[in-house]
Amino acid sequence: MEPQSLMAVLQGALVAGLLFVGMLAISWALGKRQWFSIWIKRPFQFFSLSATIWLFFRISHLSSLERYAAALTVAAAVGGAVHIIVSFLFTVFFSRKRDIHLPPLLRNVILAVTYIAILLVALKTADPNFSLSPLLVASGVLSLVLGLALQDVLSNLIAGVTLSVEKPLRTDDWVQVEGQEGKVVEITWRTTKILTRQNDYIIYPNRLIAEKALCNLNYPSSLHWEFIQVGLPYSTLPSIAEEALLEAASRVPGVLSKPHPRVFLLRFDDSAILYGLSLPIEDYDNSRLILSDVRKEIYYALKRYGIVIPFPIRTVQLHQGLPPAEEWKETYRCRLKVLAGRREGDFFPLDRDRILVGRGEDCDVDLRDPTTSKEHAHIVLEDGHYFVQDAASKHGTLVNGKPAERRKLRSGDEITIGESVLRFEEIQFL
Repeated sequence: MEPQSLMAVLQGALVAGLLFVGMLAISWALGKRQWFSIWIKRPFQFFSLSATIWLFFRISHLSSLERYAAALTVAAAVGGAVHIIVSFLFTVFFSRKRDIHLPPLLRNVILAVTYIAILLVALKTADPNFSLSPLLVASGVLSLVLGLALQDVLSNLIAGVTLSVEKPLRTDDWVQVEGQEGKVVEITWRTTKILTRQNDYIIYPNRLIAEKALCNLNYPSSLHWEFIQVGLPYSTLPSIAEEALLEAASRVPGVLSKPHPRVFLLRFDDSAILYGLSLPIEDYDNSRLILSDVRKEIYYALKRYGIVIPFPIRTVQLHQGLPPAEEWKETYRCRLKVLAGRREGDFFPLDRDRILVGRGEDCDVDLRDPTTSKEHAHIVLEDGHYFVQDAASKHGTLVNGKPAERRKLRSGDEITIGESVLRFEEIQFL
């Protein structure tokens, strides 16, 4: 090599080295800033390296290689701009504003393909004789091989992107997949990890999550309805059963008051009437503990109401006439429940042989209804049975919608007095 050429190479190396050191110093100085490290650091390093190489060839008068270095520098500059835009979209537009967390591998694949495509275009522009056919053929064959080898990985990657965009499940959601119930603890670009109540991890490929039926117990609402079935004896009135079950539900803090718990009469079994108690809860993490507390309160509520949960047996009862009045009064409690009117929801115990129903403080059952006579009707106990007897009222007395001067009452009969409706109830204590 001639001395003049050697001097040019040394000068080029010195200038390029100083430029490269300066670029590294800038990168180190700005490296602690988050915006620089996330968006600009990597494209800045690529551009610094390519610019250093171009400057070296430029000063060294190596014109045969200078145009390729210039093409590399242009590719690094254009690719760097695309790099910054893609990083901004992933970190700000999707992740922060849209809450869509795309896998980092997807961003890296997009950037790699972008850099390669820009570099090939730059080389072709710098040297028109540069042939892209061998590279395209080789890349096509390589892509085919990689596509076949990574078929499952790519399908899981695409499914992960779909889950990130559609968000059918999120971290801390309780889900059911293929009969397994658990809490979502992590969603990656390839798998979804679920923690069961038994503290076991189940790792599902995202492709399986996307293909199978998924039940999300927390989305779109954290409100969840739990269901408890209770069998109660036929001797218990449905209204009393409903009252006892709702009272038990109201004593558990984990059960919401709005919407209200509900009681359903499901069916008549051989030894019991089957009721269903529907409970609204939001804390699904502690749903088992809440249901356990509700079952405990049901037990105590039934004890307070004198209701015994029947055994699955059949009982044959033989009756020889009606019991005497005094014995009947000791085994039954009777009351009137106001279904409509100004006293709606109130209860009036029938604890005497004769009860006056009407309007005013002198009445045993004061309905406070202007359409009711002051002395409207009497509830009379005779021979172990209660009768309703109209007291020559202005508007009359109805039993189950029919006029009644005197009518024997059966459990569940509805008595209409003015605008008030009362239900006669018998409750048996065992």
